[in-house]
Amino acid sequence: GGGGYPNPPDAAIPDAATLREQWRFAVRQYSRWYSHAWGTAILAGAAFFGLGWLVKGSNPLPSRAEPHASNAKEEGLPMSNEF
Repeated sequence: GGGGYPNPPDAAIPDAATLREQWRFAVRQYSRWYSHAWGTAILAGAAFFGLGWLVKGSNPLPSRAEPHASNAKEEGLPMSNEF
């Protein structure tokens, strides 16, 4: 019995050409998904960076900003270069 699965297993091992075609198809699908995932991640990172820039009013990454001792003191935040 197939167990009700839509894709039953092959009765015999398919020939090399069929396996090569399936492999090529799988690689093509994966590479498309991979590039989409990277593009989505980069867009999301840029969007959150811009959102942080709008909220903070300056560069949200402390490593890229020049240290403002008075600014950190008046905001009551710990200096980010402690760690």
